[in-house]
Amino acid sequence: MTKYQKLIFNPLATINSISPFVSIYLLKVDQIKMKTLLPWKIEIDKFHIFINSLYINAIFHLLLLFIFTGMIIFLSCFLDSDTEKIPSDKISSAQDTFIPVYLGLFFVALSVPDGNIPVFLFTYVLMFIFIYTTNSYFYNPMFYLLGFNSYYVNTDIEKKILIITRKKDFNDENPVDYNNLRRINNYSFIDLEKYKK
Repeated sequence: MTKYQKLIFNPLATINSISPFVSIYLLKVDQIKMKTLLPWKIEIDKFHIFINSLYINAIFHLLLLFIFTGMIIFLSCFLDSDTEKIPSDKISSAQDTFIPVYLGLFFVALSVPDGNIPVFLFTYVLMFIFIYTTNSYFYNPMFYLLGFNSYYVNTDIEKKILIITRKKDFNDENPVDYNNLRRINNYSFIDLEKYKK
Protein backbone atom coordinates (compact mmCIF):
# COMPACT_ATOMS: atom_id res chain seq x y z
CA MET A 1 0.00 0.00 0.00
CA THR A 2 1.48 3.34 -1.05
CA LYS A 3 1.71 6.43 1.17
CA TYR A 4 -0.78 8.19 -1.12
CA GLN A 5 -3.31 5.43 -0.62
CA LYS A 6 -2.78 5.17 3.12
CA LEU A 7 -2.76 8.90 3.91
CA ILE A 8 -5.07 10.38 1.28
CA PHE A 9 -7.24 7.95 -0.67
CA ASN A 10 -8.34 5.55 2.07
CA PRO A 11 -9.40 8.23 4.61
CA LEU A 12 -11.24 10.26 1.93
CA ALA A 13 -12.93 7.14 0.54
CA THR A 14 -14.01 6.23 4.08
CA ILE A 15 -15.47 9.70 4.67
CA ASN A 16 -17.22 9.45 1.30
CA SER A 17 -18.72 6.05 2.07
CA ILE A 18 -20.37 7.32 5.26
CA SER A 19 -21.32 10.74 3.87
CA PRO A 20 -24.91 9.52 3.14
CA PHE A 21 -25.19 8.91 6.90
CA VAL A 22 -24.35 12.59 7.55
CA SER A 23 -26.73 13.84 4.84
CA ILE A 24 -29.67 11.77 6.08
CA TYR A 25 -29.11 12.89 9.67
CA LEU A 26 -28.90 16.58 8.67
CA LEU A 27 -32.02 16.29 6.50
CA LYS A 28 -33.90 14.62 9.35
CA VAL A 29 -32.95 17.41 11.77
CA ASP A 30 -33.81 20.03 9.13
CA GLN A 31 -37.24 18.49 8.53
CA ILE A 32 -38.14 18.78 12.21
CA LYS A 33 -37.07 22.44 12.24
CA MET A 34 -39.03 23.20 9.05
CA LYS A 35 -42.33 21.78 10.30
CA THR A 36 -43.25 25.14 11.81
CA LEU A 37 -42.37 27.16 8.70
CA LEU A 38 -44.46 27.70 5.58
CA PRO A 39 -43.11 26.66 2.17
CA TRP A 40 -41.72 29.44 0.05
CA LYS A 41 -44.16 30.88 -2.47
CA ILE A 42 -43.08 32.15 -5.86
CA GLU A 43 -45.62 33.62 -8.28
CA ILE A 44 -44.84 33.31 -11.99
CA ASP A 45 -47.47 34.21 -14.62
CA LYS A 46 -50.49 33.22 -12.53
CA PHE A 47 -48.85 29.95 -11.46
CA HIS A 48 -48.00 29.40 -7.83
CA ILE A 49 -44.95 27.26 -7.18
CA PHE A 50 -44.41 26.02 -3.69
CA ILE A 51 -40.84 25.10 -2.88
CA ASN A 52 -40.18 23.43 0.42
CA SER A 53 -36.70 24.16 1.65
CA LEU A 54 -36.38 20.48 2.65
CA TYR A 55 -36.48 19.53 -1.05
CA ILE A 56 -33.86 22.16 -1.88
CA ASN A 57 -31.65 20.86 0.92
CA ALA A 58 -32.13 17.27 -0.27
CA ILE A 59 -31.07 18.23 -3.81
CA PHE A 60 -28.10 20.15 -2.42
CA HIS A 61 -26.99 17.16 -0.32
CA LEU A 62 -27.40 14.80 -3.28
CA LEU A 63 -25.29 17.08 -5.49
CA LEU A 64 -22.57 17.20 -2.82
CA LEU A 65 -22.60 13.40 -2.58
CA PHE A 66 -22.25 13.09 -6.38
CA ILE A 67 -19.40 15.63 -6.46
CA PHE A 68 -17.55 13.98 -3.58
CA THR A 69 -17.95 10.51 -5.12
CA GLY A 70 -16.75 11.85 -8.48
CA MET A 71 -13.69 13.20 -6.69
CA ILE A 72 -13.01 9.75 -5.18
CA ILE A 73 -13.30 8.14 -8.63
CA PHE A 74 -10.84 10.73 -9.96
CA LEU A 75 -8.43 10.11 -7.08
CA SER A 76 -8.58 6.37 -7.76
CA CYS A 77 -6.74 7.11 -11.04
CA PHE A 78 -3.60 7.48 -8.92
CA LEU A 79 -3.86 4.02 -7.34
CA ASP A 80 -1.68 1.14 -8.54
CA SER A 81 -2.85 -0.15 -11.92
CA ASP A 82 -3.53 -3.73 -12.95
CA THR A 83 -5.00 -5.70 -15.86
CA GLU A 84 -6.98 -8.93 -15.80
CA LYS A 85 -8.68 -11.26 -18.24
CA ILE A 86 -11.44 -13.06 -16.35
CA PRO A 87 -13.71 -15.86 -17.61
CA SER A 88 -17.33 -14.72 -17.45
CA ASP A 89 -18.46 -17.87 -15.63
CA LYS A 90 -16.32 -16.84 -12.63
CA ILE A 91 -18.10 -13.48 -12.25
CA SER A 92 -21.11 -13.08 -9.95
CA SER A 93 -23.03 -10.03 -8.76
CA ALA A 94 -22.11 -8.57 -5.37
CA GLN A 95 -24.97 -6.05 -5.17
CA ASP A 96 -27.02 -8.26 -2.82
CA THR A 97 -24.17 -8.25 -0.33
CA PHE A 98 -24.07 -4.45 -0.22
CA ILE A 99 -27.81 -3.81 0.21
CA PRO A 100 -27.72 -4.47 4.01
CA VAL A 101 -24.72 -2.13 4.30
CA TYR A 102 -26.53 0.63 2.39
CA LEU A 103 -29.69 0.18 4.45
CA GLY A 104 -27.66 0.12 7.65
CA LEU A 105 -26.40 3.66 6.97
CA PHE A 106 -29.99 4.90 6.62
CA PHE A 107 -31.27 3.16 9.75
CA VAL A 108 -28.34 4.31 11.88
CA ALA A 109 -28.78 7.92 10.67
CA LEU A 110 -32.49 7.83 11.44
CA SER A 111 -31.97 6.34 14.90
CA VAL A 112 -29.50 8.99 16.14
CA PRO A 113 -31.44 11.39 18.41
CA ASP A 114 -32.22 14.78 16.85
CA GLY A 115 -29.84 17.54 17.84
CA ASN A 116 -27.73 15.23 20.02
CA ILE A 117 -24.34 16.19 18.56
CA PRO A 118 -22.20 14.09 20.98
CA VAL A 119 -24.12 10.91 20.04
CA PHE A 120 -23.91 11.83 16.35
CA LEU A 121 -20.14 12.45 16.52
CA PHE A 122 -19.53 9.29 18.54
CA THR A 123 -21.51 7.24 16.00
CA TYR A 124 -19.71 8.89 13.09
CA VAL A 125 -16.24 8.27 14.57
CA LEU A 126 -17.15 4.67 15.42
CA MET A 127 -18.38 4.06 11.86
CA PHE A 128 -15.26 5.72 10.43
CA ILE A 129 -12.93 3.50 12.49
CA PHE A 130 -14.89 0.36 11.66
CA ILE A 131 -15.05 1.06 7.92
CA TYR A 132 -11.43 2.23 7.67
CA THR A 133 -9.93 -0.69 9.59
CA THR A 134 -11.98 -3.32 7.72
CA ASN A 135 -11.14 -1.84 4.29
CA SER A 136 -14.85 -1.46 3.53
CA TYR A 137 -14.63 2.08 2.14
CA PHE A 138 -15.85 0.95 -1.28
CA TYR A 139 -19.32 0.17 0.16
CA ASN A 140 -20.84 3.28 -1.31
CA PRO A 141 -24.36 3.57 -2.75
CA MET A 142 -23.28 6.58 -4.82
CA PHE A 143 -21.13 4.31 -7.02
CA TYR A 144 -24.30 2.49 -8.03
CA LEU A 145 -26.08 5.75 -8.88
CA LEU A 146 -23.10 6.73 -11.07
CA GLY A 147 -23.44 3.53 -13.11
CA PHE A 148 -20.97 1.28 -11.32
CA ASN A 149 -21.83 -2.29 -10.36
CA SER A 150 -20.02 -4.60 -7.98
CA TYR A 151 -19.02 -8.14 -8.90
CA TYR A 152 -17.25 -10.97 -7.16
CA VAL A 153 -14.67 -12.93 -9.12
CA ASN A 154 -13.56 -16.39 -8.05
CA THR A 155 -9.90 -16.75 -8.97
CA ASP A 156 -8.01 -19.95 -9.79
CA ILE A 157 -6.38 -19.95 -6.37
CA GLU A 158 -9.81 -19.97 -4.67
CA LYS A 159 -9.61 -16.32 -3.70
CA LYS A 160 -12.66 -14.08 -4.07
CA ILE A 161 -11.98 -10.53 -5.24
CA LEU A 162 -14.34 -7.61 -5.75
CA ILE A 163 -14.43 -5.55 -8.93
CA ILE A 164 -16.37 -2.29 -9.16
CA THR A 165 -17.04 -1.60 -12.83
CA ARG A 166 -19.41 0.02 -15.30
CA LYS A 167 -19.45 -3.15 -17.40
CA LYS A 168 -22.77 -4.98 -17.17
CA ASP A 169 -23.30 -7.47 -19.98
CA PHE A 170 -21.16 -10.56 -19.76
CA ASN A 171 -21.12 -13.22 -22.46
CA ASP A 172 -20.52 -16.65 -20.95
CA GLU A 173 -18.38 -17.66 -23.90
CA ASN A 174 -15.91 -14.77 -23.85
CA PRO A 175 -13.57 -13.68 -21.05
CA VAL A 176 -13.91 -10.12 -19.79
CA ASP A 177 -10.91 -7.84 -20.28
CA TYR A 178 -10.17 -5.35 -17.55
CA ASN A 179 -7.46 -3.10 -18.94
CA ASN A 180 -7.66 -0.22 -16.48
CA LEU A 181 -8.08 -1.72 -13.03
CA ARG A 182 -6.97 0.24 -9.98
CA ARG A 183 -6.12 -1.65 -6.81
CA ILE A 184 -8.13 -0.44 -3.80
CA ASN A 185 -6.69 -3.21 -1.63
CA ASN A 186 -5.57 -6.81 -2.15
CA TYR A 187 -9.15 -8.01 -2.62
CA SER A 188 -10.82 -5.01 -4.29
CA PHE A 189 -10.40 -3.20 -7.59
CA ILE A 190 -12.16 -0.40 -9.42
CA ASP A 191 -12.36 -0.52 -13.21
CA LEU A 192 -11.87 2.95 -14.70
CA GLU A 193 -12.23 1.86 -18.32
CA LYS A 194 -15.17 3.57 -20.02
CA TYR A 195 -17.93 1.06 -20.67
CA LYS A 196 -18.53 0.30 -24.33
CA LYS A 197 -21.17 -2.07 -25.62
